[in-house]
Amino acid sequence: MVYPSLTEVLALHSSIINEMGGLDGVLGIGYLEGALSHIQNDTYYPTFYEKLAHLIFACVKFHPFIDGNKRTAIHIALYFIYRNNALDANTSFPLLLEEVVLDLANGKLDKKGLLEWIQSHLCL
Repeated sequence: MVYPSLTEVLALHSSIINEMGGLDGVLGIGYLEGALSHIQNDTYYPTFYEKLAHLIFACVKFHPFIDGNKRTAIHIALYFIYRNNALDANTSFPLLLEEVVLDLANGKLDKKGLLEWIQSHLCL
C-alpha cells in the first residue's frame, strides 16, 4: 500500500491554497502527522476503508492547517485512493465526497458514519 507522506500532504495543501485562495500555514500538524503514521498500522486500521476514513476525519476534525482543512482532506483522500488504484474511473465518489466532508465538518456525520459511507460508495 502506498501512503501519503507528510511532505506530500504539505505540498498538496500549499498547492490548494495557492490555487483556490486562503491562508497557508499549519496549526497542529502533529495531529495530521499522527494520522499519517497511524493509518499504516494494520492493527488499528486493518482495511483501506478504515485508513481512508481516519485520514479524512483527522484532517477535517483536528484542523491541522490554518485554512483549507476540508479541501485538503478531499484532495488527500483522492490522492491516497488514486495512488493505490482503489477507484473505478466511472464512479461518482469524488463528486460525492465534498458533501460528505461538509457533513462531517458540520457534525451531521461522525467517524463511524463516514466509514459506512466510504464502504458503501467505494468498491474495492
